[in-house]
Amino acid sequence: MTPDQLKFNKALAEGRFAFYTAPIKALVSEKFFALVEIFGAENVGMMTGDSSVNSDAPIICCTAEILANHPWPRLYDADVLRRNEVPVAATIYINDLYVERTFAQETAETIGGLKAWVTDEFEHNGLRADGERVLGTLLDMVRGRA
Repeated sequence: MTPDQLKFNKALAEGRFAFYTAPIKALVSEKFFALVEIFGAENVGMMTGDSSVNSDAPIICCTAEILANHPWPRLYDADVLRRNEVPVAATIYINDLYVERTFAQETAETIGGLKAWVTDEFEHNGLRADGERVLGTLLDMVRGRA
């Protein structure tokens, strides 16, 4: 079994959803038919913008645009975050490969009392690159020493 197939198997076993995305419809369609062969038509759906097949299935093959525009549930309640009273610090990486700095800063500004360390010393890898320094800096910020 391929790593993708293992991921889909795990999602099915845990009652979760799994997605396969590709930038073009032809690749989505190709993967859809391959996954139907493996997991059965009842477990695989496809959404491309032009068509939708079994869109409630636990495994969905779709174009990246469809997935990006999906109406996802909110990750957090902004009002609850604004009322935060727990000391908290976070690292915002200027050159983060995965999270746009503006998004990270907007979220940080939502959290009451959050102290942000904005740095270009790391690229989303601060804990792996120098965890002791990153955690030490964050703890110092929370304790008022930085």
